Amino acid sequence: MGRPSKGQRDYVTIRVPKEITPALDAALSARGVTSRSQYLADLVCHHLGRADLAIELDPSVLSSDISQEVIDAA
Repeated sequence: MGRPSKGQRDYVTIRVPKEITPALDAALSARGVTSRSQYLADLVCHHLGRADLAIELDPSVLSSDISQEVIDAA
């Protein structure tokens, strides 16, 4: 059986600097998100005021300061 649908979505490609990839992976893993794509999509939804469209990222983690997490993972 396949995965359940996440609804209608557009395909968007993003390239991030290699220097932030470890921090990106640490952040999504710490927050229980299954993929980079889903983490970034959910961040954009929250940022644009459409938290209702975020699928995996819990909004309560967005209020925490992740700057130290990024520094530690780099």
